[in-house]
Amino acid sequence: MPTLERERFDRLLAVLDELVDANTDAPILVEGPRDVAALRALGCAGVVTAVNRGVSLVSLCESVAAAAPRRVILLTDWDRRGERLVEDLSRLLFANGARVDRAYRDRIRSNLDTGVNDVEALSAYVGTRVDAYFGLTLAERRGGVAPRHISL
Repeated sequence: MPTLERERFDRLLAVLDELVDANTDAPILVEGPRDVAALRALGCAGVVTAVNRGVSLVSLCESVAAAAPRRVILLTDWDRRGERLVEDLSRLLFANGARVDRAYRDRIRSNLDTGVNDVEALSAYVGTRVDAYFGLTLAERRGGVAPRHISL
């Protein structure tokens, strides 16, 4: 694969590793359950909450802000709906005293191919490239397990 593409993917992995670490202290808000599953596959083991679960945004933001120890990470899709949602969530969380972190969303997007527009596609996108570049599954990469196959 081209060098620039590989460099961008390496930057994406670094951002995702930072996100996984940050999630130990900060909850992540995503749009739906498939987004939660994608972040779990990428290694996020902390609180990851789907916004679209039948609770009003006001109630959700009040409870998240009350429980958030330091900050709340917003990771909505990179489409028009996701843009509106990140603005609404930011406003409501801030109004409830929470510090909002949208930087991961921006940094992930800047290192993705243009065809990836939603969080739920992240794990497949990363998994395919981790296999191609490193010969690992996502679980093996997270766990530091030896590669499945080794090229001689």
